[in-house]
Amino acid sequence: MFVFNNLDHDARVHRQAESLAAAGFQVRIFAFFDPPCRSFQGYSAGYEVWRMDHRSQLDRHWSEWFPRRRRPESQPGPALRLPGSRPPIRPCSPPTRRQLPLESTPQRRDHRVFQRQINLRWWQAARAWKPDLCIAHDLDALWAAQATALSCGSALIYDNHEIWNEQHFLEDQEEIVFWNQWEARLAPSVDAWVTVNRSLVEILGRRYGVKAVAVHNCPQQQGLRPELQGRLKERFQGRPVAIFSGGFHLGRGLEEMVAAALLQKEVAIVLQGFGPLESGLRRLAEEHRAPVTFLPKAPYRELTDICCQADIGVMPVLPDCMNSYYCSPNKMFDYMMAGLPVVAADLPEMALLSQQCGNALLYDAYSPNDLAIALVSLSSNPRLAEMGQASRQWAESTYNWEKESVRLVELLRELEERRLARRLNPKNWVDPQIPLL
Repeated sequence: MFVFNNLDHDARVHRQAESLAAAGFQVRIFAFFDPPCRSFQGYSAGYEVWRMDHRSQLDRHWSEWFPRRRRPESQPGPALRLPGSRPPIRPCSPPTRRQLPLESTPQRRDHRVFQRQINLRWWQAARAWKPDLCIAHDLDALWAAQATALSCGSALIYDNHEIWNEQHFLEDQEEIVFWNQWEARLAPSVDAWVTVNRSLVEILGRRYGVKAVAVHNCPQQQGLRPELQGRLKERFQGRPVAIFSGGFHLGRGLEEMVAAALLQKEVAIVLQGFGPLESGLRRLAEEHRAPVTFLPKAPYRELTDICCQADIGVMPVLPDCMNSYYCSPNKMFDYMMAGLPVVAADLPEMALLSQQCGNALLYDAYSPNDLAIALVSLSSNPRLAEMGQASRQWAESTYNWEKESVRLVELLRELEERRLARRLNPKNWVDPQIPLL
């Protein structure tokens, strides 16, 4: 597997590695080296992580011996403002086309070069291992997976977590064109496509004429601890508690949650996690005296125990790009495993889950007032406990990793059989040509 992050908090990749190792595969993950993570790490579940260090020997020496000069103190996050409210619009409208500059900045071009350098290092290390199957987790890892697959006669799987060219961090037309061309160039080499929900299956089908397999970002089966359920109420004099658990990033609707805390007093607001917006969110809450409680980050395996202490899970993502509009974040399934009813932005995948499971109340993602009304309405709903039970029942029966991983394992076994057949028949074998960077 290849993934362009340090794998510290990528639950999807860890779950896949565990499932494949349990199914008898030898699994090695090539990730991005990011101190203080270890460059090599073996897991008791039976897989390895190799984090490739792109730095020169001199740069590594400088980083290790002069850490204070090399690693400046973390900068405060961006200044945030409370969003205004509006009359609710449900379902949420798709985002309008963004007006972006034509050309990339030198920094963005340098970053693309850096991404390709990491992919080159991965390929050089992975081809010596001669894997039978290569999985690229997203487009920024696809070149290394494709080059390795061509070098070793391996099957290539593309796990498309995102609509890559529709993400809000792409800030200019040049970068969007680059990634569009990059994906179109590499896509014909892909033997099987995997993605995260039904909407992305349809989008990939229209774009490339492929039938992707949907493997949702669901947690493993986990029992609930009765002594933890609803325990956060004790900190708020018995008031129901609404929790957001996840990364503090732009576009997550967290400023709207702070605003909703000021618009009602019936439901306590808790933000649990970490990210670049944490300091900005704390300052925003302090400046406006918003009653928001922050909880620290935790390993993904502990999220069910943390979430079940609340009464409501909040899924406040903003549809600021098409990728967010069609998302189905793993925290939605974390809430369900924790037995929580959910207040969610009225987006296509969230609406499908709500309709199927009967466990959620939808609201306008851009309206803090609508979020506040939804929280108060759900907290006083006589069906609150019933909706929480529906969440848990659907998580136990359908939306759990044990169920989802079956499709992934079956797909890889099928690909391995096809790969062996191809190797046994020389007429079907073509000498691979490694694409240039």
